[in-house]
Amino acid sequence: MVDLVDDTTSVTITSTKKK
Repeated sequence: MVDLVDDTTSVTITSTKKK
């Protein structure tokens, strides 16, 4: 259930949350 797109989105969300 892990997709490249999902991974990218997860990273983006994490980056935004860390900001």
